[in-house]
Amino acid sequence: MQLLVDGVAVAVFGGATVLDACDAAGRYVPRLCFYPDLARCKRSVANRTECGLCAVRLGDGSIALACAIPAVAEMTVATDDPGLRALRLERLAVILAQHPNICLACSDRDGCARDECTYGNPPEARCCDEFGRCELGKLVAYVDSGLAPRRTAVTVARDAMTEGRIRREPGLCVGCGRCVMVCEIAPEAGRALELAGVATSAPGSSGRAVAGPKLATLRAAGCTFCGQCVIVCPAGALTAPGAAGARWLAAVEMGAP
Repeated sequence: MQLLVDGVAVAVFGGATVLDACDAAGRYVPRLCFYPDLARCKRSVANRTECGLCAVRLGDGSIALACAIPAVAEMTVATDDPGLRALRLERLAVILAQHPNICLACSDRDGCARDECTYGNPPEARCCDEFGRCELGKLVAYVDSGLAPRRTAVTVARDAMTEGRIRREPGLCVGCGRCVMVCEIAPEAGRALELAGVATSAPGSSGRAVAGPKLATLRAAGCTFCGQCVIVCPAGALTAPGAAGARWLAAVEMGAP
């Protein structure tokens, strides 16, 4: 079928979503709770509200989530206008209110040694070791670059634990559900992860979803340490630190056993 995305005609197969059509048209639409081949993570996993960042405007003027609505022949889609930008900023602010992000707005970020903060921000408020590489940081730069200087320091518990090559830092989890979904559907994975609600001190928030093992540890929950959860995590909550971790993750991405 054929539809128009920002005036560009694009053809997609039946069953495609509007987000698929936007990608096919070369029009980037921000997203956190979506990952290729994982469908709509959060609703599928925990029946929770999606991140909402992939909002687009349809031909009738209504706003819809591009990951959630099927592409229809002759549909008209707009991926960018002032209303959409404002809505994405609003929804991103909810995510950043519970995730350290002050380093993204820092004027010294490019030359920072990452071992001491010039402005006295505590470690609990600083971005993690994935700073400069993580998907969340790149998304923020795309959606929120103009408002970055207005951010305030957000602190979270930075307790971390490592099993095998996988380092988990639950305080950095944004509850996107990607890791849980890939752990459920990847043939080599162990169905070891779940999303659970936790309390938060963020103003106006009733809590947030955090991914973790179904039992006390990854091993106890049946993790196979396939590494797929690390690959899809956008926020530094699941990483493979160090040179050895980087080599292992590169082998995982190449499909090596």
